[in-house]
Amino acid sequence: MIKQYLNNFIPTQGEKLWSNIKQQSTIYREYSPIRKLQPYIACYWTSKTINTTNEVVTSRVIPDGCMDIVFDIGEINKGKCGSVCGLMTKSSEEEVKGTSEFLGVRFWPGGIIPFLKISANDFTDKSVSLDDILGKLALEISERLCFSETLSERLMIIEDELVRLILKAGVSNELMICALYEIYKHRGIISIKNLSQEMNMSQRQLSRNFKNWIGTNPKTFVNIIRFQNIIKQLNEATNINLQDMVFENGYYDQAHFIKDFKTFYGKTPGRLKYDVHFLQYNNHN
Repeated sequence: MIKQYLNNFIPTQGEKLWSNIKQQSTIYREYSPIRKLQPYIACYWTSKTINTTNEVVTSRVIPDGCMDIVFDIGEINKGKCGSVCGLMTKSSEEEVKGTSEFLGVRFWPGGIIPFLKISANDFTDKSVSLDDILGKLALEISERLCFSETLSERLMIIEDELVRLILKAGVSNELMICALYEIYKHRGIISIKNLSQEMNMSQRQLSRNFKNWIGTNPKTFVNIIRFQNIIKQLNEATNINLQDMVFENGYYDQAHFIKDFKTFYGKTPGRLKYDVHFLQYNNHN
């Protein structure tokens, strides 16, 4: 199933849409997990921002349908634990001053459940300390990360613990994997009615499964995946007309497109065009 994920959906934070000062002051990298963990983990990622100017650096995080385990390296060095960050249903912003450094594990939608054996819905739009879930093990991981000197050492520590956890898990949901594949294949342009028929389950059953495994209802998740494909298009574009994009991505009108974009990105496409030179948009929004 991992090949189908990679062919149809790769989560993105739209780095090429970041402001100039954000791009200049932030080093963001993604790394592939070992093969054994690839069905569960999309990537490991690192982000280091150094702001030595008086200009504000805004760090924007957009919904990607995933859950993450995030380690704030500065906080880890003070003896604190990492956090489990649930699925986001809207964008968030934070002003970065000085230096900030993070190491994260981005799980495929539903991929974290076999490790933690919890309902994803308990974490939606929240950040929960890892020791509330893993107890003493979380503190041990953080301590080892604190004394590691290189990124390779840190990734090895995390991978070793995740492999141990997955060996104890034995939890899977083939129906959810198939549902996700259908959503990715259609780039989020699929009705919940058609999806439930394809999965041969009621919409109520489908919603219950999505809340437990993904962290939100199917409709919101489908909209997030459609938005992610829009961001991917913008991220790879050299020249694009947003009016054409409205209909290419299954929107009936511009108003619906603008509403979703503002929810998930934090600003309208009309505002974004002032930041990104290759966007064309005729309306002032």
